[in-house]
Amino acid sequence: MKEQKLAIIGGGRHALETCYFLEDLGLKHRLAAFVQDEAEEGKELMGVPVLSAANMIDRYRHSGEVLLLGCIGSISDNKRLAEKFKAEGFGFYNALNHSVNVSRQKFIGTGVTVAPGSILTANISLGDHCIINIGCTISHDVEIGQYANISPGVHMAGNVRIEDEVFVGIGANFIPKVVVGKGAIVAAGACVTRDVPPYSMVAGVPAVIKKMLR
Repeated sequence: MKEQKLAIIGGGRHALETCYFLEDLGLKHRLAAFVQDEAEEGKELMGVPVLSAANMIDRYRHSGEVLLLGCIGSISDNKRLAEKFKAEGFGFYNALNHSVNVSRQKFIGTGVTVAPGSILTANISLGDHCIINIGCTISHDVEIGQYANISPGVHMAGNVRIEDEVFVGIGANFIPKVVVGKGAIVAAGACVTRDVPPYSMVAGVPAVIKKMLR
């Protein structure tokens, strides 16, 4: 059976980092393209073509030939492009570091990244298109929603729930059983000791609400 090609949504530094990650996973030979909203004709990154979203769709729409992975730091841009490609019949792949034991987890969606150095223990749920960056520890029974972006060095104790489209800054920490509502932002270095309302930004030790985002 022919291997499906892979493509990375994005053309910035996080996309480049993901390219190296795929190389470490032995998947670089399958990488067919980076994809951006707009791209100059003939542009390449790491010797791989950079295509515009329109060009990608024209070439591969409904073919099932290429699987995608969102690698843009902006949650809204990642979601916008992923939803655009879904509507055109594209599928998505997971980039999971070698330490992730899928059989021990409750659920892992599609288009998920768990970067090198991050550890998942057991019974964890990861929603579609969430990104767990390098050096995170995710303990038992944690739930992370769709399009959540977890920055490097974040530590979550058991039974934490991170809802959809949450951004968690570098080095944040979470005590057991806290819930972070949809669309919230947790600032770098925060220590979350109580529930975080949807669409709020929290910071500090312990974390407190700094402003509402809506």
